[in-house]
Amino acid sequence: MSVAAPVVSTIRPKREDVTSVVETCDGNVVVEAIGVRQEHDAVSGPFVVLYQRGLRRNPHVVQRSHHNLLSPFKIKCTGVGIANVPWKNFGWLSNDRKHAYVNKPESTTCASEHCSGLFCNVTVNNIKVVCLHKPGGALCFRWYVAFTGDGGVLTRVPTSVVDKILGCNLVHCKCGRCVHPIRSMLTTPYTNVSEFCTKAVKVFANYRSNVQKRVKEEKHPPMSTAEDFDEFEHTQCGTCAVCLEEKLVSTSSCIQKKCGLPVCFDCQKQTMGLCPLCDRSKLSTSGFFLCNCCERSVPLKDYAFDCITCKSPKLCSRCYKSFSQCLSCELNSANNSDEPKRKKRRVDTPCTC
Repeated sequence: MSVAAPVVSTIRPKREDVTSVVETCDGNVVVEAIGVRQEHDAVSGPFVVLYQRGLRRNPHVVQRSHHNLLSPFKIKCTGVGIANVPWKNFGWLSNDRKHAYVNKPESTTCASEHCSGLFCNVTVNNIKVVCLHKPGGALCFRWYVAFTGDGGVLTRVPTSVVDKILGCNLVHCKCGRCVHPIRSMLTTPYTNVSEFCTKAVKVFANYRSNVQKRVKEEKHPPMSTAEDFDEFEHTQCGTCAVCLEEKLVSTSSCIQKKCGLPVCFDCQKQTMGLCPLCDRSKLSTSGFFLCNCCERSVPLKDYAFDCITCKSPKLCSRCYKSFSQCLSCELNSANNSDEPKRKKRRVDTPCTC
């Protein structure tokens, strides 16, 4: 499928009457509103749903485990704390365990953490690239290395050392045909070095806390789904237009308010809140939904799984299995910091040795 690159998944329409935002295969963005019929057919070919109001959680049960989500490597920030880096926040690291740690050179006497002599034993295989979302949603990368004896606490690699490690030579995979992705993960500006460290520690610590909270909740699930039935309003006895059985149906379940199709609770749950008539194209194989975590486009059957923080159904099944959170929650956890803003910008002081 050739669909244009989706917009940032944190899209939130300002108009209250907007029901969905759809991007077509030719790159056009179609906004659907309550009671308004679009002249342009948004489903002429593959399309991606960027935003969908009233979507219910996926009824299918997906087995997942919270084990092995956090790596043994940590980022430490003075005055803020220390936190383990989740495996999913590594943009790149060597798969060879013997390169996990590197010995500090014995001849180095300089106390500066930016001394290039401290990293003379570091190779590309020792590098660990940590990625974090900037306030706008774009990814930011920082290069780290784990020294033996530091207890897994990562040390940031200065930009000058990064340039020296890569040099002018291209780093290739073992296949010898493609450029290694590490070259596309050069250090990118966040705000400053200390800002990245502060945000990373807070995001990773909050992520661990949210996972623990969610695991505890799943051990004692609620006994009833009364909140689901509360959303099923204006019910009456009738024939469901989907299963054709005599049940308690609702004629006001269409988010777009274009039809009065009677749908029972079970069928509304299976269609995840989409109208079988007005949203029938989204229920087909041509419709894809944008995951608000990994930003992959997946079919409806692999979408609408809960975020561990806000519990909104906007993740794909793969992100759900790894106890991920949506981009909005990640950015909120990074911004909700009690630490006072630094007045001075920290810069790398060149080593004179």
